[in-house]
Formats: sequence, C-alpha cells, structure tokens
Amino acid sequence: MRDHEFYAHRVKTEKLAGYGDGITAEEAVTFEDAITASEGVALAATAVSGVTTLLSDSNGDALFATGTTVPADATTGFAKGCLFIDTDVATGTTGLNCNKGTNTSCVFTAVTQAA
Repeated sequence: MRDHEFYAHRVKTEKLAGYGDGITAEEAVTFEDAITASEGVALAATAVSGVTTLLSDSNGDALFATGTTVPADATTGFAKGCLFIDTDVATGTTGLNCNKGTNTSCVFTAVTQAA
C-alpha cells in the first residue's frame, strides 16, 4: 500500500464495549495505516492547559484543536491556519477561530459568515 492510500476494514467479532445491544463490531469500521509519518501529520487527541489538540503537523504544531478558551495572542504551538473550536461560547456566537498569526506567535480570529 502506498503512503497516501487510505483503507478501512470491517471488524467482525464481539459487540463494542459501551454500546450494549446497539452497534456491533461488524458494523464498526476501523482504520489501519490511515496516516503515516511520511505525510507529516498526526491524528491524536492530546490535552495541555485546557486545549485538546486533535490534529498536528510534522512540527508538532496544532492544525485542529478545541477548548473552552481561545489561546492568547503570541502563544506558540499553533500552525498558521489552525482551526480552534471554542466549546464555551454563547448561543448564536461563533466558536470557530482561525490562527492568522504564525506557529511562534498565534493570533486567532473568529471565523464569521458573510452577510
């Protein structure tokens, strides 16, 4: 299999833990070798200082993250273009923010919909 190919296979045995009579393992899809080191990204949830990084680049900078507070300006570790979802915003307020700064000095701004 080439590095850029993705594939999934079906798991065929016992029921998934926590789903009781709902979904069976036969209905679940798992991924193997979906993202490799040669592609330079990592898909793993890691939490540091209230921020959960879901996807990071080969430098370890966050590409996609969530948390209850948007990182302060000039914080390091967020790639340019990183999307951050603030999970603690008021109804009707956007929670999606984009880093328009750099990986060494972030500047997150809210992503808004054009009128």
